[in-house]
Amino acid sequence: MPANGVVVIGVDGVRFDTLQAARTPHIDAIAQAGMLSSFTVTDQAPVNSGPLWASVATGVWPAFHGVYDNSLAGHRLASFPDFLHALAWTDKSVRTYLAASWQPLATRMFRPAHRLVSLHGDGIGYREADEAVTRDAAQVFRNDKVHAAFLHLGEPDSVAHRHGVGPAYTEAVERADTRIGEIIAPLSDRTDEEWTIIVVTDHGHRDGGGHGGRSPGETTAWLAGAGPGLVAGPARHVDVFPTVFAALGKTPHAGFGLAGTALQKPAPADA
Repeated sequence: MPANGVVVIGVDGVRFDTLQAARTPHIDAIAQAGMLSSFTVTDQAPVNSGPLWASVATGVWPAFHGVYDNSLAGHRLASFPDFLHALAWTDKSVRTYLAASWQPLATRMFRPAHRLVSLHGDGIGYREADEAVTRDAAQVFRNDKVHAAFLHLGEPDSVAHRHGVGPAYTEAVERADTRIGEIIAPLSDRTDEEWTIIVVTDHGHRDGGGHGGRSPGETTAWLAGAGPGLVAGPARHVDVFPTVFAALGKTPHAGFGLAGTALQKPAPADA
C-alpha cells in the first residue's frame, strides 16, 4: 500500500446557507485547500438520511441500492457494497474504520470495518454520541494504522428537528466543525502520509426544521474536500465512493456499477 489515507466525515442535515453563515474554520480550511461544492439532491432519492447516506456509501442511486427511507426496508445493499467493504475486498491490506452516531449506518448500511464504533444517538443523545465518535477518531488517527474511514456526526440534524433552523442549530453546526478539527488534527503529524479529507452532508432542512420536501433549504447539499488531485468542480453524493478509491490509487471493479465519478483531476496522458 502507498502511504495514503482517506477519511469521509458525514455531517448530518447541514443547510448550505447555515454553513456559509456559521463560524466553521476547519471546514473553511479544507475548502480553501481543495474544493467546496454545493449541489441539489437528486430527484431520484427521497430527501432523507437513509437513501442519501446509502448513495454516499455505495456510489449508486436508490433504484439500485433499494434504500428509500430511514427504515432501510427492502434494501439491496448486499449487491452494492459500501466503499469501505469494497476497498477491503479489492485489497486485503487496506485497513478500514467506521464510527457513527446514527446506529443504522454502522449496523446495517456499512458492513463491519476493521474497527467499528456504533453509537445510539437516538438513545444517548447526538451531542454525546458525536463527542464519543470524535474522541475515538482522534485516538485512532493518533495511534493506529488506518487507510480509509467513514465517520458520522448527527447532532446538527437532531437539533434542527427539535428547534428549527435558528441559533441553536447554528451552534450545533459550529460544534460539528470543532469536532472535525479535533478528528483531523492528528493527521498533520503523520508527515509520511498523504491524506484526503472529505466532509459531506446528506440534506438540509426547512426553516422550521424537518426535511423530505423539495424546497431549496432541504435539497441543497454540499461537499468539501482536500487532498492530492482534488480540484474545484461539481459534486454529487455518488461521487464519494470513486473519490475514496482514487485517493488510495485503486480502481473500482466494474461490477460495483458506480453512478459517480472521482473528484480528483485525471493525471495527464503520456506524450
